[in-house]
Amino acid sequence: MKKDKWDILPKILVLLLVSILAYSFYDHRQILYRDIEFRDLLSEFDGLLDYGRESEALETLRPLLRVDLSSFQYLQILKRSHQLAVNGRGVSIFTDFARRGAERFPGREDLWFIYCRALIMKGNPERAVEISEEKLVSPRFLGMRAESLLSSGMEIDTYLEKQAGESSFSSGGLIKLLNSRDPRLFSAAGREWNSPELIADAALLYAEEGSIPEANRLLKNSTESRFPELSLQIAYDAADPQYGLVLIQEMMGEQAQEDPGLKLYQAEFAIALARQKEAMEIYRDLIQNTPEYSVLPYLNMAVLDNSSAKEYLKKGLEKFPESRVLLERLGELYYREGAFVSAKETFTRLLDVAEGHPEARIRLADLELGAGSQGSTARLWDSYHGEQGDSLALFLGWRLFGNRDQEGLRVLLTMQKQRNGPDQDLLEGLYFSLTGDFAGAAEKFEAAYQKNKHWEYLYDAGRLYLEAGEAERALNAFSRADEIFTLREDLSAQNRSMVWLGIGESHMAAGDRKNAANALSYALDLDPSNLRATLMINALGKME
Repeated sequence: MKKDKWDILPKILVLLLVSILAYSFYDHRQILYRDIEFRDLLSEFDGLLDYGRESEALETLRPLLRVDLSSFQYLQILKRSHQLAVNGRGVSIFTDFARRGAERFPGREDLWFIYCRALIMKGNPERAVEISEEKLVSPRFLGMRAESLLSSGMEIDTYLEKQAGESSFSSGGLIKLLNSRDPRLFSAAGREWNSPELIADAALLYAEEGSIPEANRLLKNSTESRFPELSLQIAYDAADPQYGLVLIQEMMGEQAQEDPGLKLYQAEFAIALARQKEAMEIYRDLIQNTPEYSVLPYLNMAVLDNSSAKEYLKKGLEKFPESRVLLERLGELYYREGAFVSAKETFTRLLDVAEGHPEARIRLADLELGAGSQGSTARLWDSYHGEQGDSLALFLGWRLFGNRDQEGLRVLLTMQKQRNGPDQDLLEGLYFSLTGDFAGAAEKFEAAYQKNKHWEYLYDAGRLYLEAGEAERALNAFSRADEIFTLREDLSAQNRSMVWLGIGESHMAAGDRKNAANALSYALDLDPSNLRATLMINALGKME
């Protein structure tokens, strides 16, 4: 019996060893997968940001909050999202990543520093004070501790005197620094406390003033490893591509031939200098040597070589099969060429990848309408709910109205009523105008104005009342629209001229030629190119 027991022990040990090896292999595969997924998401973020789609770009990062990343990966995300947060976009997600990174690597003061800055941005300086007191112990972070205190409204003179000790840069000087945007003060404080953060702030402030050489002098004289890249960013933001290329060659040396991030900068600077051929060579080299680094080479090559744009985008999709930016661009190209079957396939694929993608929904609805398939259009619209469905319903309503499709509008309106959607009045107005009930349509546009406050709805109501022969109600609608222009300075004179043209036409329809002439003259004063107002004034002159 004992012999049997000892016989099985080697088998148990072998199984245990295999399990350990399997787990190690699995864990390695998980890490490898996470790194690939991380780079893919960052590429997606960069691509969306390049096309000004900031909200979607930030949403691509959100899945990374659910996984543990390396400190380098956290810094990459924070670097990309910081400027958006400074501009008031994505402050919450920036703060979430800063907190995750700092808590995962509690010994990294730079991550705690970024988290404090995020808390201040988010309006919680009190918490920033607590963290800075506990976590930011190095002299280089004195500025952040002071900034946290200043933002919280606390008295900081005594604190700063205690921290600065015998420093020639007094507490009063630091308060002046934090309340100013003087790069010389930031530079002095940075040298005094050996703070790279303050030196970087000084360089950025010099760049804002247009003193690019002074900004780069500060950065070039420092040994801080991240400053060369900051210099490149300053050159890029200042639209100085020639200096950017010099920086790549002088400051980075051979590294510029190896770092794909620098190669992207190099290509961007080349494009800015109209050296498209050089940029294309850089992109081809990036694709050949680092094919999974970024979607940007494929996107930019499609722009630089429009004749082969679809081929570049297809190659990009082989490497990034779920890239929303690449799919959207390819679908648009097919759509513009009239290759509607391919466009539909591409936008359908985009909808599978990015559920609820607004551009995909609208283009697919558009394609269905173009094919005369109202049933498919209705089903497509009916599969979306909430604001997405409502916005698509409004788009389809205007499109059906433009096609004079009375039956299609009736079906859409019935479905929107069943949903109790917000744009029923507007859709009914469009439907009534197609049936010839112009007064009923105008009333619906006025009701739509009460909900959405768009001056155009009152203008459209006035036009419809004129069609219905109701001059007095038309004048009332146009006059109400003009009241909006007296309250808002952001509306154009050309649009107001159209409103006064309507006022003139209303007076004319009522037989009041004097007030009609005054209104039309004012319409021309607002916009001398208003041809219809000119023709009507001429017609009034001939009538006298």
